[in-house]
Amino acid sequence: MKVLIVDDEKYIRELFSDILEMQGIEFETAKTGTESLKILEEEKDIGIVFLDYSLPDTNGLEISKKIKNINKDIKIFLLTGWNKDKFKNKDLSNIDEFISKPFDINKINRIFEGYNG
Repeated sequence: MKVLIVDDEKYIRELFSDILEMQGIEFETAKTGTESLKILEEEKDIGIVFLDYSLPDTNGLEISKKIKNINKDIKIFLLTGWNKDKFKNKDLSNIDEFISKPFDINKINRIFEGYNG
């Protein structure tokens, strides 16, 4: 199983990349929602997506719908600097977990350990 990290902030992609490399987990990265969809169409073994809410070309909730249309079994973790209260009137049905920035590295490690095969 591979992981896809979707975030326009380079340091977030690099942080996740470092964690995944240390755990021996294969991954892909994308800077935009459009780029993430292209990767998901080509890489059928992606099982987890860490998805930033604020992307240059869309938002995480919109792109999560398209991701689930590609593969309904993918687990989507929404990354955001916003407080979860901002999303109380939003459709979070495609989001498996909400992760606030700055996030706890130990929590991220536990997620990967739970899915590492």
